Amino acid sequence: MLNDPGSATNARRFASSIYRRLLPLLVASALAAYVLLTDDFYQADGFLRPLGWFGVVCVFALLVLALSQLTPWQNSGVFFALALLAQASALQLVDAGQHPAPQHYVRWTELLDSRHAGFVAALLAITVVLALSVYRWRDRIGFPRRARSGFLPIALLLILMAFATVSVSPRLLRTVGELMLASWVVVVGALSVALAAAMAPPLAVTRSWDRFRDALRTPRVAAVFPWALACWVFVASVALNTVAFDRIPHIPDSVAYLFQAKYFAEGQLYLPAPADSGVFPGRNHDTSAFSVPHTINDGSKWYGIFPPGWPALLAMGVLLGAPWIVNPIIGAATILLVYSLIARLHHRGIAQAAISLLALSPQFLAMSASFMSHPFALLCALLMFLGIERARTESFAWAVVGGVGLGALVLVRPIEGVLLGTIAGLWALGIAGTRLPVGRLLMFAAIAVGIGALLLPYHETLTGNALYDPITKYFDETYYQGSNRLGFGSEIGNVDWKTDLDPFSGHGLRDVVFNTNQNLYMLNFELFGWVFGSLWFAALFILYRLARKADFVFVATLAVVVVAYSCYWFSGGPDIGARYWYQAIVPLTLLTVRGIDSLRRHRHDASDPADARLMLFLALASLTALINVAPWRILDKYHHYHDMRADIRRLDRIHTFGNSLVLIRSARADHPFAEYASAFVFNPPLLTGTGTIYARDLGPDVRARLQASFPSRPVWVIEGSSLTGGAMRIAERPPAHAQKPDASPR
Repeated sequence: MLNDPGSATNARRFASSIYRRLLPLLVASALAAYVLLTDDFYQADGFLRPLGWFGVVCVFALLVLALSQLTPWQNSGVFFALALLAQASALQLVDAGQHPAPQHYVRWTELLDSRHAGFVAALLAITVVLALSVYRWRDRIGFPRRARSGFLPIALLLILMAFATVSVSPRLLRTVGELMLASWVVVVGALSVALAAAMAPPLAVTRSWDRFRDALRTPRVAAVFPWALACWVFVASVALNTVAFDRIPHIPDSVAYLFQAKYFAEGQLYLPAPADSGVFPGRNHDTSAFSVPHTINDGSKWYGIFPPGWPALLAMGVLLGAPWIVNPIIGAATILLVYSLIARLHHRGIAQAAISLLALSPQFLAMSASFMSHPFALLCALLMFLGIERARTESFAWAVVGGVGLGALVLVRPIEGVLLGTIAGLWALGIAGTRLPVGRLLMFAAIAVGIGALLLPYHETLTGNALYDPITKYFDETYYQGSNRLGFGSEIGNVDWKTDLDPFSGHGLRDVVFNTNQNLYMLNFELFGWVFGSLWFAALFILYRLARKADFVFVATLAVVVVAYSCYWFSGGPDIGARYWYQAIVPLTLLTVRGIDSLRRHRHDASDPADARLMLFLALASLTALINVAPWRILDKYHHYHDMRADIRRLDRIHTFGNSLVLIRSARADHPFAEYASAFVFNPPLLTGTGTIYARDLGPDVRARLQASFPSRPVWVIEGSSLTGGAMRIAERPPAHAQKPDASPR
């Protein structure tokens, strides 16, 4: 028996199977241990570096290889692992940074330096493997036949996607070089995911898809599905807010929103000007110990400049002691509203697909984890449209809901209220839908106008003129009259932002092209995080003119957002994706689903195995993005973005500042954000009563005024990251007997 050839063969096969599965597991274990134990993969505060996450993705890829070996999924597993590595390598070549600037690939001259050469080599190796694989399995893979509509739509599609694939720079050669690199990544990423789907076992893929689709059609699963995704969005957004944003605002706008929410929670529309602290805005930020961007101190009133709608809702979170939880709740509610609206206008399958994509969107999850107003504005718009749609056939109360949605949208983002309110009005009057009964139409309009009109007395209270909003006042006084307005001309938008955020003076055609590119690029990159780009199917849907009446509100919303914000001098920046175009993410998600559905119906019927493969392709692309894009964004950009750090919370837990006056010292005294804003967000709402007061350390004169204003408080001095090169640290402390422990409210 020992010399039996069959036994020997079986033994060799068994040993080979053990080797083929065990080797990737051993390498993955060794790599995981290396990443965990090597200090070079960690930042000074213990947070993982982006390079460390590349190591984690390599571990994932090795686990995929190990689990798929000697199964029908073996070849598919290899290509899925390559897709993971391709996107992870490409992300290491992207320069996003922790300061607001357009995102770019590194320059060609930097590709072969010590930091990037390894990732370029990985992409080259993956490219070779993919090319050889396509040649070997060309008969099995199959290639798409000629498009039915000829050359022009395909040419337009490629031009549009090329424009959305690269972040345009004022330097033409850099743009061309970046387009070449980005196109390479798109091809490699798309091919690796496509091969992973194509090489999957046909019977298993078809059966799995049929079971999943049939399950979604059952009443019980269909009812639970949107709620399950809503819960996922809430949990993921809370986790992102905690891990990436430290449960504090990270963008100047959101710092001002929280400031407003705090005094709104105290029943105030503004605060009295801080005593002996200087006056701001204007070009005298350095004279004020409490100034942060987007706040005004006119000598008698101190207030944030933004419309009151979002701070009023955020104030509810302040009252609960958890303002950071408000947007995650809104994100979860948005999933439910999107499902309800799309299911009514199309059908349940389209709605399920749309919320599945939206729930995995890196931009949607990041915005739902932030302190920004955009998620609430999107929720208000959805309430408005859903209220109109349901008021057509259901209770009169839905007209009230729609009116509340529009009125609240005006209070949150007035421009979007006017734009989307116009679309809603046309829709309610019967354009692309059934006309609302007169009574319900009047109720909708009356509620919307009644709520939206609250902006006028709010402006009157703050600026003394109902038609003069605080944002305009802020820009007029900080820069010059008329600097911040819609329109075109050389006198608009010249606010001395000497960066690539606004590279051209004034506002003209080249600004429109640049701003449109920045928003399209960020959406293409971050909407779904697909390695080959997020907008292909939506662009396909638009270029083939597949829209119908049920798509009216979505197509119209997308159009007015693009056109209207083209009339504004600033793109919105890269803070959390294309934030000025945030109202477009639901339309683009729906158009993506409609484009996929149209492609399916054109090429094959629902029972065709190719249908299941297409779904697997999208699932693998989304899974690859979930593993790569969101963690990379956290590590490479959002952690300490804008130099916002939660060090104050940590120092307070250690030292218990209590009722102290804590001064924040910075090497950038002319920049009232950065380190001081990290402390400002912990100030008590009214700068009175118990709790630590945080102010800027601007020299002996300002310090003396502050000590005179807060005479009973011990004084601490903390050096910011611009001085320490890392975490904030205590530079001066009061005598031990002057410290009065009293936990500051958090």
